[in-house]
Amino acid sequence: MENPRCKSAWPRALEDLREGEHGNRGAIGGLGVEGRSSEKTGEEGRWLKELRQKEEAAARAAIVVEAKNWPPFFPIIHHDIANEIPVHLQKLQYAAFTAFLGLFARLLWNIIALTIAWIREGDVKIWFLSVIYFISSVPGAYVLWCRPLYRDLGK
Repeated sequence: MENPRCKSAWPRALEDLREGEHGNRGAIGGLGVEGRSSEKTGEEGRWLKELRQKEEAAARAAIVVEAKNWPPFFPIIHHDIANEIPVHLQKLQYAAFTAFLGLFARLLWNIIALTIAWIREGDVKIWFLSVIYFISSVPGAYVLWCRPLYRDLGK
């Protein structure tokens, strides 16, 4: 029942729970409580049944969980232009992602410069504004234009 388009490890972990890979008791059946039988209680059975129904609904809806792969040292987002974007649109996507990284770099530099100005002159108001602008603009730009463009170009 595993979705072949899914590249994430969590469906395999759910399969391990269901199959009982951990000493034939399963991670759900054997929670480490002394004197507990290896058979699932009624509540656990209902939970497993509900879990299976949700998995089947997700498989029918073709929900794809993308593996996070960028940046390589601390994966936060899924980003694979070479394999997911058609060749004739890759240049546009590279330009958009470069603009996003430029926005990130400029706002980070703004925080650094205003930190130095704050230390020299003692005015903290503008520094707080730069931090607020960074915290709202970088995720906002990603959610509002970078990621939708990536998904639309990949279709």
